[in-house]
Amino acid sequence: GTDIAAEMISMEAGIGAKKFTFTDSLINGAYKPFLEFLDCIGSHNLNHPEKAITWSGNYICRETGQVPENFYKKLAQAGARKMIIGAESGSNYVLEKMNKKTTVEALFSELEQFRLHDIKDCMLLLMVGHWSERHVDFVKHCEMLVRLVPYFASGTVANIRVGFPASLEHVPPDTIKSATDSTLIYHYKHNPNNTITEKVWRQLTIVKLARRLGILSNSFLVGDLTMSLNLISGVAHVDKFYSEFFDKPRSSEARHAFENFEEFYQHLVNNTQSTLSKLNVKTLDFLLESVALTDDDTVQLLEQRILTELIKHKY
Repeated sequence: GTDIAAEMISMEAGIGAKKFTFTDSLINGAYKPFLEFLDCIGSHNLNHPEKAITWSGNYICRETGQVPENFYKKLAQAGARKMIIGAESGSNYVLEKMNKKTTVEALFSELEQFRLHDIKDCMLLLMVGHWSERHVDFVKHCEMLVRLVPYFASGTVANIRVGFPASLEHVPPDTIKSATDSTLIYHYKHNPNNTITEKVWRQLTIVKLARRLGILSNSFLVGDLTMSLNLISGVAHVDKFYSEFFDKPRSSEARHAFENFEEFYQHLVNNTQSTLSKLNVKTLDFLLESVALTDDDTVQLLEQRILTELIKHKY
């Protein structure tokens, strides 16, 4: 920790570099070297405010009891900004199946501390369609987005990315995979409705929800939606794979949520109002006035093309 901090301070003195980004590894994977790093950079920033260093990196949220005393004060003094947090899911069941070693409660506990200590512009990496994700988990995921609105309004969170799983880690051995795309097109008998079309309906519902909440971000959305379009454009091979497991066309709960969005949205708001009230948020509409991330025509065009393909599928 001290070696890295010393190198950053040296670069600031030598070439005036004040902003740094850590990639790949978790910045707070091990507390001892991380605390040494925070103390060193924090001391530099306090003693030389005109030469203050800021930095960003990949960050894992931990339970309250695992966080050292005065940690967030040190984090803020050391110039933490734009933390990239792998929140993944709003369901603890899914997080457990992912072996994430964190919880939804830990995420919001840390975000609240970030808000109190003015640590801003975080990015949350979210995921839809994990092999363990049931509809009830998807609903909890959507409720999490509603609960995030106060942190967008405060500037604590700047954007989110909602993608698909990059791999089938920890997948049960009896999962049957498609030869076309074994990462996203597969059948798991204990969660049979989690088909590729269900995943995409969930993605579109989240996009619609994020747009309604004013937290839609274009940073990666075009690429993620393009991937979805490519996955479902081949109706024949997708339906052929799933026809082996369903004896009739499958109804989609996520499609129902998408097509009856106002009802679904009100359900989410009602379920999260007690949590929002703890932050002195009387109504969501009050916050939505201060959150105004917008999408563009490319995103909406992709959504329409995906919808055109989705309705062709039976499963």
